[in-house]
Amino acid sequence: MVVALALLLRAAPAGAQEPVGSVAALEGSADDLHPGQAAPVALKPADTVLLGDRLHTAAASRLRLVFRDDSVLTLAAESELAVTAQLVGPARANSTLSLWVGTVRALVTERYKSPGSSFEVETPTAVAGVRGTTFIVDYDAVRKTTLVVSLLDVVCVRARGVAGPEVCLTPRLYTEVQAGKLPSGAATIDEHRLATLIESTEILGGGIEPERELGPSGGLKPGERPPEAAVPAAAGGLPSQPERASEQAVSREGQVVDQPVEELEKRLGKPQGAVSPPPTTPPPTTPPPTTPPPTTPPPTTPPPTLPPRQPPPTQPPKGGPPTAGQSRAPGAAGIRPSR
Repeated sequence: MVVALALLLRAAPAGAQEPVGSVAALEGSADDLHPGQAAPVALKPADTVLLGDRLHTAAASRLRLVFRDDSVLTLAAESELAVTAQLVGPARANSTLSLWVGTVRALVTERYKSPGSSFEVETPTAVAGVRGTTFIVDYDAVRKTTLVVSLLDVVCVRARGVAGPEVCLTPRLYTEVQAGKLPSGAATIDEHRLATLIESTEILGGGIEPERELGPSGGLKPGERPPEAAVPAAAGGLPSQPERASEQAVSREGQVVDQPVEELEKRLGKPQGAVSPPPTTPPPTTPPPTTPPPTTPPPTTPPPTLPPRQPPPTQPPKGGPPTAGQSRAPGAAGIRPSR
């Protein structure tokens, strides 16, 4: 009985009804066709995505998915994507997604840089394989042409059903793969075309912003901007493309109109033949006159007062009567000696 049950479980299709991710954000409407079901169901935020699901976005709609391996995918409007395979283990991870029509932007985690791991997006004409990067894949079903552009790190693209070398792309390089042909040589993508692809896979007002939430990859070169930011045009060149449809293109010069001359020269460079004015030296400042503090005169000592001078003693005139307390001397004139 136990053996029969084990054989029955082994015979069951691997990964049937296996959750692989969820809806992180939805703008507009989208639906999901689960394996074994005849009709798709409408999606809403936080819905579960199963292995084998086929997801479709309506016109003017965008859908963002977060997978259990922490990778993030954003579908543009009128796109269709199937989760073909996903295996996530402690040592390695393998995922395969099939883009049947439209545009998808993927942020793949560092998990896929481990040996034996792979993350691939297939279209009817090409296969894009990465190991931890951000990239965009667009498939035009009318022209039967696949466009792949790298935003961070390296993406390698090969033709599907045609033997030949693959083309590896560094940031802002792209390749196109037509049905039955090898990938075109890597070339720098036009900024307007890149801005259109990025804008078509952005969800405004909600959800996860992959490059901001998970941080830029180590493959971003010094001085490069994140993929959301439009690259400013050189001085005198074409205006930078706006990031939103409601914004207007602004030239580099127009962004610094109110800056001082020194800042303009730093950003735009000094015009040829221009002479910088000599540095102005502020006039010397004269300190205010200082008023000496009032000096207090030392206390004056009055001169010592002398006692009044006494008049000299007066002597009586000779022959006159003696003064009080004075007697006549014997034999003096006018005195008759006694007999």
